[in-house]
Amino acid sequence: MKRASAIALGVFLFGLAGVEHPPAAFAQSAAGWTTLLDGKTLNNWTPVGKVDWKIIGREIWSTNGQGFLLSKQSYGDFELRADIWVTPDANSGIFIRCQDPNKVGAATCYEVNVYDTRPDPAARPGS
Repeated sequence: MKRASAIALGVFLFGLAGVEHPPAAFAQSAAGWTTLLDGKTLNNWTPVGKVDWKIIGREIWSTNGQGFLLSKQSYGDFELRADIWVTPDANSGIFIRCQDPNKVGAATCYEVNVYDTRPDPAARPGS
């Protein structure tokens, strides 16, 4: 059984996230890669929830709200590179390999957690 996945970028209550793309990431599209973030638009993404997503200086920003950006297509193999900056009280993350794009969360996806003040250190970023 072949399982495709969607990539979801999540920002939770009062999070501030920036996903920056160095110039090398944009050059990869010429080498057979699919660039999902061009630094100008969110055309390859479907916003879900109430979040003020915007592009500022080739980065994705949100200053409040709860929701996700879902990739419009599913990908079997991918490389993901993200630089993320959040406020100290943020609970955010990047969900990958989601089984159901209508039910994005830890129960149906793998999560790259961004929550530095989580009480349980076993689930902090890098764990």
